[in-house]
Amino acid sequence: LSFISSVTWQTGETYRALRELLFKRGCVSSLVNLPFDVFKNAYVDTGVYILSGRVLGSYRIYRFPKKARVSSLDDVDYITVPSKLVTAPEYKVVLDPKAASVLSRVSSDLSFTELGKLSISTQGLAGNMFERSGRSKGDKWYPFLEKGQVYRYEFEIDQTSFCDMSDKPSLTQFYEAVPKILVRRVINRQDRLMVAFTNERLVFKKDINPFILASTKLSPHYVLGILNSSLISYLYVNSSSVATKDDFRQTTLAELRRIPIRTINFSDSEDKSRHDRMVEMVEQMLTLHKQLASAKTEHEKTVLQRQIDATDKQIDQLVYELYGLTEEEIKMVEEN
Repeated sequence: LSFISSVTWQTGETYRALRELLFKRGCVSSLVNLPFDVFKNAYVDTGVYILSGRVLGSYRIYRFPKKARVSSLDDVDYITVPSKLVTAPEYKVVLDPKAASVLSRVSSDLSFTELGKLSISTQGLAGNMFERSGRSKGDKWYPFLEKGQVYRYEFEIDQTSFCDMSDKPSLTQFYEAVPKILVRRVINRQDRLMVAFTNERLVFKKDINPFILASTKLSPHYVLGILNSSLISYLYVNSSSVATKDDFRQTTLAELRRIPIRTINFSDSEDKSRHDRMVEMVEQMLTLHKQLASAKTEHEKTVLQRQIDATDKQIDQLVYELYGLTEEEIKMVEEN
């Protein structure tokens, strides 16, 4: 049986039961994820799927570049994915077996844990959820981010108001003046997660998700460096069909919480040294971005950008070391 549908079912949270049904029966044979805008006036990402009535040990998948133009599927260069890589409880379609292999390896390593187990998190709030004012009217009125955005290592605040949080006591913990990692809901066009840091008392709008580290010795800056690395963006976008939807490329809170974070054995001097090196480089990154934002001359901007790029590469190299990547796997990440 072959048909065309949206791609959301492949990794979307609400389609787990469907995927379990399909893969337990061994039905998936081939998947072709089509470019964007194949069907006029249909603003969804679509794919061609072939299902089989017999149990199969693998399936084939090919994902067209988003801007490709397709007239035939005759010469599609499929990747073969062993069905055993599709595992419980999510049964997510494996989009890239190489990324899945890295994720599988670190998920079985006790040195790693999920971001959601290290932190508490929530989605930002829509402005229409509460009364807002241009001034504070008491202790339960919090600054609200009217205009601003999260970029890599940058949090821009352009305009704030005040909002009444008196009827939302369970949510105020996410908006107090404590260290917070902010993840932008939308993924940028370079397939990178956008992650910043703040410790301001502030309620974030709907497209910014705050994460607060729970009881842990890990520095928020250590986790910030990992989340902004090339590796984590590569693993994320190659394991989520929602992340590369061309109409609205976005993260989901559930998938962000499953990002694997390398923990640190602080009694091991070498391990502690890695943690401290990361914190030092991330603090340097934050300073460099602030300096770039206030730079006056083109020469100054060029020098600062070169320093940012060099520090970014050093952070990537440290993350490769922390996650135990091989030379081949590093090349795989950097070629994407």
